[in-house]
Amino acid sequence: MPSPTYETVRHMVFGSVTAVQNTIKLLYKLNYADPNDWSKPIPTGQPNEVMAVLTKKVRKGRRQKAEGRRQKAEGRR
Repeated sequence: MPSPTYETVRHMVFGSVTAVQNTIKLLYKLNYADPNDWSKPIPTGQPNEVMAVLTKKVRKGRRQKAEGRRQKAEGRR
């Protein structure tokens, strides 16, 4: 069986400090990303707005294909 291949994705969350922190906590509760994997909040230059960045490796292959088929079957694609 071939070893799985991965690709890198980058998530960027923009909002107030509270909104960004709450989003990071939610993604942790959903077992998607550890809060320590995110950057510290970075000011954007806009009033009351920061951004945080997460770079994550995700597996290519079967799961993505299965998700695409499921969405297509549900008419979301």
